[in-house]
Amino acid sequence: FVSTLDRTVSAWALGVVAAEEIYRLLPRGTHDWRKFLTPSELAVLLGRADLSVQDIAALNYVRGPFGLQTAWRSAFVPGRSINYIMHGKKRGSGPAAVAAAAGRR
Repeated sequence: FVSTLDRTVSAWALGVVAAEEIYRLLPRGTHDWRKFLTPSELAVLLGRADLSVQDIAALNYVRGPFGLQTAWRSAFVPGRSINYIMHGKKRGSGPAAVAAAAGRR
């Protein structure tokens, strides 16, 4: 699993400006928006590591009874997320691959 900030305007506004500049939750310079990875860029990196993407979910801020709240959305909408989590799995590691490897012994 990998969890990271998306390279979107929302992530810049809340992850960098709000967290570092306005609320001072983090030291200035903690985040460099130019280094944030989009989900498609992260999927390429996982592929190079022989991992296949199994699932992705976005963390969005939604209005709730107590103001803005966070909510994980499995229906990922590109360009709209702030944070996202991606699940990668080693290729050839599923039940069929294990059974095939056991049969070769």
